[in-house]
Amino acid sequence: MAVSRIKGSPLSTISLDIDFSASDSEDVVIPITHKMSHIFRGRLYIDTDPGAAFSAWAKYTFYNKAAMRGEDAFYRTEAKLVYTELEDPTVIGSPDITPDDHTDFSPNDLALILGASEEYVRLKTIADTMVAEDNLLAVHPVDTGLVRISEFSGFSLFNNEGDSDVYLNISFAVAQTVSLKMELLVRGFYG
Repeated sequence: MAVSRIKGSPLSTISLDIDFSASDSEDVVIPITHKMSHIFRGRLYIDTDPGAAFSAWAKYTFYNKAAMRGEDAFYRTEAKLVYTELEDPTVIGSPDITPDDHTDFSPNDLALILGASEEYVRLKTIADTMVAEDNLLAVHPVDTGLVRISEFSGFSLFNNEGDSDVYLNISFAVAQTVSLKMELLVRGFYG
């Protein structure tokens, strides 16, 4: 029995800024440099203070053709994107986080504390005061943004038209004004 080998490249990061301005849907072109790029880690989150608390379900779909028709979709999921702010400041060396609203967070969520000292935290306990798995590394003042990160992995980006682009659509049920960031940690493969 023969063993086939796929030659891979080093891991690389694709970072996308997606801005909604009173719109319910945005299309994004993702350039890929190989025939196929496997996603080892994907993250989608609010990256800028939207001016008020935010909580809305977003559907995002990856397509392998520019027409972006239903049959061209190869990965689709939904996630609740959340923005709230800290009600109390955090303390270095403590895992405690007190947000204005904790209702849209769940244990094991990855969250990002925005601001001058951005810090990722994995949530362990959800209550009025949430507890992170690890102690915080920075002080974060009152009213600093706290966002829930949607995580995904385990699929490959590819184009079925002999091109080097993959297509992404992110949509909300109603028009939103919000800034999102998508980070993809990928490894390209030559077929």
